[in-house]
Amino acid sequence: MVVSSYAAGSTSASAASTSSGGGASLLDPYLHRLPAIYTHPPLVHQHVTHLLSSTPHGSNLLPKMESLINNDGTSTPPVLLLRGTIPMQYKGITYHLPIDLYLPPNYPYVCPTVYVRPVSTMSIKPNHKHVGLDGMVYLPYLAQWKPPPPSTTTIKSTLTGSNLKELVAWMSQLFGNEPPCFAKPPVASAAAGAGASHGDDSWQPNIPQKLTPTKNPSQEEALYDRARQREEQWLLEEAKLSSLKSKATEEIQSQMKSVFTQVGEEIRKELEYQKKLEYGKEQIELLQKEYEMRRRKLRGEKRELELENDVLAGWLAAVEKATSSRQEQEELDTAADNHAAATTTKADLMALPTDTPSSQMLALSAESASIDDTIYFLDQALVRNTITLEIFLREVRRLSKRQFMAKAHMIKIEQTLAAERR
Repeated sequence: MVVSSYAAGSTSASAASTSSGGGASLLDPYLHRLPAIYTHPPLVHQHVTHLLSSTPHGSNLLPKMESLINNDGTSTPPVLLLRGTIPMQYKGITYHLPIDLYLPPNYPYVCPTVYVRPVSTMSIKPNHKHVGLDGMVYLPYLAQWKPPPPSTTTIKSTLTGSNLKELVAWMSQLFGNEPPCFAKPPVASAAAGAGASHGDDSWQPNIPQKLTPTKNPSQEEALYDRARQREEQWLLEEAKLSSLKSKATEEIQSQMKSVFTQVGEEIRKELEYQKKLEYGKEQIELLQKEYEMRRRKLRGEKRELELENDVLAGWLAAVEKATSSRQEQEELDTAADNHAAATTTKADLMALPTDTPSSQMLALSAESASIDDTIYFLDQALVRNTITLEIFLREVRRLSKRQFMAKAHMIKIEQTLAAERR
């Protein structure tokens, strides 16, 4: 058997690309159907046009609408399908590999689905590294598909993320190094019709009439074993890498959660301290205002006391002056009385009391008369605004109480003397 692909220079595929823009112009009939299928039809149109307009990767691909049947038996609504051949270099010769490239409804945010579609004279190579027996293509480029940024909703001059042109370039290079198909054992009918046309399938290339000698089965099995070992090693490395990534992610998330919890607790405590400080600040401001009001009040009361003190000092000075004048008058009166007594008959000596009750009655009567005089002078001082009404009332109450006690005492003495006379 021969490890081979399809010969270059397919006449029908080349004819499809001779028109202006190649297969890109054939996309026009499907433009009105894109918004009903795809979430971002402008990006889909840009990616497909970019591929179909490129040479040689997309020049032999034609757009169609067809449902995609998944491995689980489910199918999608009709989606955009790019069917045709892609070039690949194998041992210096360009071959054209037939493929079906489906664009799912969420494209370009999910990777496309690619199938290798060999013709009846070809078969899928078993245990191929990148192609399953059903023809489905598995590539690192598809596994690591990078969608455009979420903000990219309009067409830009340059493509961002993964795209169809790069995908086809990847397949051309990888399949050139390791072709996914090989020729079936030739039979007489197949050899007779080797150069015949393939009917109306314009995308299928011509089958080469001359095949390269195949390797012996042991060499082919060795190649398969090496390919399978490489695939298993690659899968093992991917699993280890995924496990390491998962462990690292879990550890980082755990550490971040711990840090976030600690920082959150510290922030909560700081907020509580801040609330306490703000409350203390408010209390201090209230106390300051209260103390300021008390200080102003005390200052006002101090000024009032100073004024009252000045008034009282003036009143005391007036009283002392009046008392001094009265004493001087009494001394003059006493001197005059002494002089009169010396020159006249001592009549006052004849009116002196002879017993203790009479002496008490005379002293109490003199005290009552002096209180009347004091009240009179207080009234005069009030009229002249020498003293305030409060001071006047206080002194009058005190003197009246004293006068009342003196008069009551005199009445008591008089009652006692009257009782003794009986």
